[in-house]
Amino acid sequence: AMILLPVAFVSGQLQAGIGFLMENITILDEIAIFALCSAFGQVFIFLTIAWFGPDTNAKITTVRKMATVLISIVWFGHTIGTTQWAFVGVVFASVFAEISEKLLTNGKKENGKKENGIKENGKKEK
Repeated sequence: AMILLPVAFVSGQLQAGIGFLMENITILDEIAIFALCSAFGQVFIFLTIAWFGPDTNAKITTVRKMATVLISIVWFGHTIGTTQWAFVGVVFASVFAEISEKLLTNGKKENGKKENGIKENGKKEK
């Protein structure tokens, strides 16, 4: 936001934006809620990566995005073709195949180690 502030000023959009905010003061509550939710989302992404690794975060993100697409299709009554449904299935199948593979091979690790360096007893390795 700070980088675009000078651009908004030069283009005249800053004055228009401030004018809009002054006319619609209740929108500041909406902006604050949006900013707070975004901040919490970033914290959860960071914690997911720190606790479970980037691979798990990528899987969560993929499933969340596909669920959003499916909810949108149902909610707004969009129709999609057979090929599109097939590729939705491919996305979910690939994610669940990776999860299944990880679960099946996880028990074969040496000394109870997990991929992120944390043993099964919850203690971090040195």
